[in-house]
Amino acid sequence: MPRARRSDVPIGAAWPNAVGAVIEPGRDALPTEATQQRIRGFLLALVVIGVAGLIPELVLLKHYESVWQVAPLVILVLALVVSALVWRRPDPRTLNAFRVVMGLCLLAGVAGVVLHAQGNLEWALERDDTLRGWPLIWKILRGATPLLAPGAMLQIGLLGLVYTYRHPALQRGPHLEPETV
Repeated sequence: MPRARRSDVPIGAAWPNAVGAVIEPGRDALPTEATQQRIRGFLLALVVIGVAGLIPELVLLKHYESVWQVAPLVILVLALVVSALVWRRPDPRTLNAFRVVMGLCLLAGVAGVVLHAQGNLEWALERDDTLRGWPLIWKILRGATPLLAPGAMLQIGLLGLVYTYRHPALQRGPHLEPETV
């Protein structure tokens, strides 16, 4: 039997989700509700794993010498608590609390990058006050405090917000209203 040429095979047969794929009648191109629920579960698991990894890391690094250093620890503990609440009961109240804490993770990540950059700048100028331009930027990027480490907080916040995006428990509409008799 002759082998089928690539041009003889419909695009959708080999790669059903490929661009230009022909969708068979009765088959939905979008993920099913069960698939979306599974993806949400994976996203929530990534948030919890990230938080559970960052808490001991910050404690081992003694990241609690000032209020600014304690803030990420407090936010991460809150993230762990609201993640458990959302996992247990994903209703609008818990999801909105989760969103607030994920927003705090984003803010803490941005503030952390700024604070780490300021600390590295001060450290670099204390050692050599003649630094300017690229050598100074290089010292800031490679300083004693890791400049991009707070990015983990940003990542957790973004993953958490993606988890809540179009969450079924947040959807409103007449189909979700209780029936009146």
